Amino acid sequence: MTTTDTRTESQIKDDAWAAMQRYDYETAFRDFSALLPSNEPDVLNALGWMCERGEGHRKDLEQAAAYYRQSAETGSQYGLLGLGDVSSDLGRESEARSVYEEGAVQGYTPAMCRYGRLLVGDDRSPSERQQGVVLLQEAAAEGNILARRTLLGLEMKKSRSIIGKAWVGFQILRLVISGVPKFARDPLAPEVM
Repeated sequence: MTTTDTRTESQIKDDAWAAMQRYDYETAFRDFSALLPSNEPDVLNALGWMCERGEGHRKDLEQAAAYYRQSAETGSQYGLLGLGDVSSDLGRESEARSVYEEGAVQGYTPAMCRYGRLLVGDDRSPSERQQGVVLLQEAAAEGNILARRTLLGLEMKKSRSIIGKAWVGFQILRLVISGVPKFARDPLAPEVM
């Protein structure tokens, strides 16, 4: 005998989020999967996250990328960022770079940070490194902790004295400590991503 789910889409969604809060990812995955026809970004992002992490579903980066791509196509910045991160994890660096660049052009602070970090690599040209620094500065000005941390790391690399390196190290530690409460409140906030 089969039973029919009589819950409304809204009830299913509420139940799925409640299951996520209880760490009952199998229930959350099942409920969010039932909502796929809605093509809602938050549903797609939740499914992408669970596939990316292997929560409630086997770890499947290809499927995570598909969910994030579909979410990004709806205009979701989080979907765009997830797609970039998973593309990078899959070794598709040019795709990740393209996705982060798209987000940076849209002014999405975490994407500016990710793209800037790619551009400041030692294997990059001086003009790319400068472009990366500018993006990191813009993201840092928006309060992005990771961008600020990356800029401090670049400053530490340039510092010639032990005292200068120690001072920058202290600034990095202070930044990390100040970011912990923000991350605890909302790990998906743009300033901590």
